[in-house]
Amino acid sequence: MVEPMSQQPSPELASWIADVTATSAPSFGSPLPGASTATVWPVEADGRALVAKVFDRGVEFAGEDHVRQDVAAMNAAAEVGLDAPRVVASDPDGERLGVPALVMTRLPGEPRPHGRPDGETWVDGLAETLIAIGEAGRPTAALPLYRSWYRAPIDVPPWTSDPGPWRAVNEVLVVRPPNGAPRFIHRDFHPFNVLWDGGRPTGTVDWVNGCLGPIESDVGTCRMNIVFSEDDHDGHALADRFLRRCLDGGLPWDPVWDLSFLAGAAHSTEVLVVGATVGARVTLDGVHRAFDRCVVAALAALEAGTD
Repeated sequence: MVEPMSQQPSPELASWIADVTATSAPSFGSPLPGASTATVWPVEADGRALVAKVFDRGVEFAGEDHVRQDVAAMNAAAEVGLDAPRVVASDPDGERLGVPALVMTRLPGEPRPHGRPDGETWVDGLAETLIAIGEAGRPTAALPLYRSWYRAPIDVPPWTSDPGPWRAVNEVLVVRPPNGAPRFIHRDFHPFNVLWDGGRPTGTVDWVNGCLGPIESDVGTCRMNIVFSEDDHDGHALADRFLRRCLDGGLPWDPVWDLSFLAGAAHSTEVLVVGATVGARVTLDGVHRAFDRCVVAALAALEAGTD
């Protein structure tokens, strides 16, 4: 993970937040963990709990477009009444700080490490949050359309202990690419983008990938991330429970979406251990083992469904 440029906010950031909040002296906490493309600062400004996201990491393809996309999706979430941060100010072109940045309200709570202390309550809360997103109306604002994060044919990942199923993934995705009705989706809905306070989820953050697309993409992304836990419970069983709760809540599903996520993430699995920064027991080796097991399970589910 790329480290923040500084452990102290710049004077320019403090001045900008003071201007947009009419506060003489905003106060900053330490940068929040988990972000890979920006430094995320908690801010208190005249009693308001805010977050400043500053794209100062020098990460390729991260910056002004991310700010504009994040703002558009958060405004869409506000329009349809979802629990998400609200935009306070944005500077996509870096006019004030020299780098793109935005300021938003801060939801109460924090990410909850995988399954702790009660895995079933955890996945039920994640499903409840996603069902609310799936039931939200379609916003009037223009949003990008869903695009897959894999490109067929995919290469067999070099870390796998069983290349055969991965070759079968290519065959499936060519013949049966994932599809679904478009609606407003988060597009990167995983456990560490859901905040919790007092045992209940308080909302969803990091809307930069929000778009119009199949809600099945969010189901698959969260379902596969649940599997990666290495705490004292069965991540695969919790992922199945999460799926049952989503189905009970009226969300559609097809096992090909598991394969879509796995194919899209197979060559960048290092980003999936981000949960370790907030206390989750997740390792790269564990992710790779889970990927191999999930590929086999998804292929079996597809075959069973066509019998």
